[in-house]
Amino acid sequence: MSQNRKTISVLVVDDDPVLVHLIELRLQKMGYSVLGTALNGEEAIQKAANLKPRVAVMDIRLPGKMDGIDTANFLMEKFSVPVVYLTGDSDPDTFKRAMLTEDCEYLTKPFTDNDLHRAVDLTFYKHQVNHKIRKNHEFFLQIFSGMYEALVVTDTEGIIVSMNPAAEAMIGTLNDQSRKYHNRELIVIVNPTDGRVMENPIDNVMRLRHSVSFPKDAVLVKKDQTKMPVDGNVSPIFDNNANIIGLCFTIFPVTRNSYLRYLGSMKY
Repeated sequence: MSQNRKTISVLVVDDDPVLVHLIELRLQKMGYSVLGTALNGEEAIQKAANLKPRVAVMDIRLPGKMDGIDTANFLMEKFSVPVVYLTGDSDPDTFKRAMLTEDCEYLTKPFTDNDLHRAVDLTFYKHQVNHKIRKNHEFFLQIFSGMYEALVVTDTEGIIVSMNPAAEAMIGTLNDQSRKYHNRELIVIVNPTDGRVMENPIDNVMRLRHSVSFPKDAVLVKKDQTKMPVDGNVSPIFDNNANIIGLCFTIFPVTRNSYLRYLGSMKY
């Protein structure tokens, strides 16, 4: 473990020069690489920009315009540097505010060397794992946004959680982003012969636990009341324990031949 610690470079930030030096010595003794120290938030930001540490060990109570929490949030947002907070008190409001910082840990003074190294290691590795998760999320979000098919994700009750741009273009955007929309409000599938609204497939998906296709010759009634022949399906989304946590509607326009068949079935 000590060999790995050398790869974890640290910036120490505290307004007490003596304490900064002691923490620096303790970290070096444990095998960490201490790139530098700072006495306030502004200096910490400048040092982080130049030295690019992997972790910052920082007192919450810093002098100047930026306290430790403000500085930590800036370091995380601008340089992706997670923070181990140090504090001499356990004020609950301060603790709650500090915990809003991503990938942080929290140490109350006095602390042991064992407390310090566990906090630094945990902060570093948690940040590494969360960084990979965020990158994967961005990757799949790009795929989701760039797909030609309209994708609409709902919860298990059918409440819409997300729509990709293709879905917004095909169906229409949500008028009120703060309101919860049910899939039946936007995804209206009708029978082309009699115009009757077709059964919501969500119940069948929840019961069968597999994808359910749209009925043959399905027609989507868009928000502007125009009609579009579509094909598609509704698929369950599972968590790691095989529980259904959501559903995904996949909708795409039908082929030209199907569209002509739809036009021929319309009653004028």
